[in-house]
Amino acid sequence: MSPTHNPLSLPPLPLQASAQIDAYWSRPLSSFDLHPHGYNTSLAALGRQLRRSAKPGARDLFSRANMFGHLTASALVLAPDAHGELHALLVHHKASGLWLVPGGHFERDASLWAAAAREVREETGVTQIKGVPLNQPWQSNFHALPDLQQGLDGDSNPPVFDIDTHSIPDNPAKAEKAHLHHDFLFLAMAESTSALTPQLEEVHNARWEPLRALATHKNRRMQRVMRKFQRLCDMPAPVRA
Repeated sequence: MSPTHNPLSLPPLPLQASAQIDAYWSRPLSSFDLHPHGYNTSLAALGRQLRRSAKPGARDLFSRANMFGHLTASALVLAPDAHGELHALLVHHKASGLWLVPGGHFERDASLWAAAAREVREETGVTQIKGVPLNQPWQSNFHALPDLQQGLDGDSNPPVFDIDTHSIPDNPAKAEKAHLHHDFLFLAMAESTSALTPQLEEVHNARWEPLRALATHKNRRMQRVMRKFQRLCDMPAPVRA
């Protein structure tokens, strides 16, 4: 992978991702009960790999050339339509044939969030999104959301909403063998269900799907993030002093 463009002198990507995992462990909304058996063990192992990968000469977990497995970033972007109903931004993925959230590999990104936002922009044309804080109930007001320029320990990452490891099959067209993706998904919001300009080199199409449809999605992860979002909506408001 090319040297990471890091104009803000941010922590190295492995330390950013490791900090996200540490915070994810302690966040009730992470909803470990919704993850498959053995998830805790694999997440702990990923955290150890990330800490080791920050050392000189270690295997690069952010390079797609690492066929043992590498990190990716994605975002569940929500926006209200003209009637106020929440919709999710989905792309029709060429490799899987499923409608999934936009996301992909790291390039010259300074942070995990920057990678996710770039993928949203490239695959759908949506340029203005905000990361959603996970310490308060959901509110459907784009302008009321804080501009999360600083996240965990000043690393410019909003809190990660879901971490998922899944298998990627062989891809002869790209000369890639089967490997693992460790995907860090952020919850984000756009101002409205604006017109989309999908990147047809990577996806078949893009659309705004009613959020409620994720509850019966073919992909189990999409079902899980929908249940997590419902829990976010049900979260009690913080007590004001």
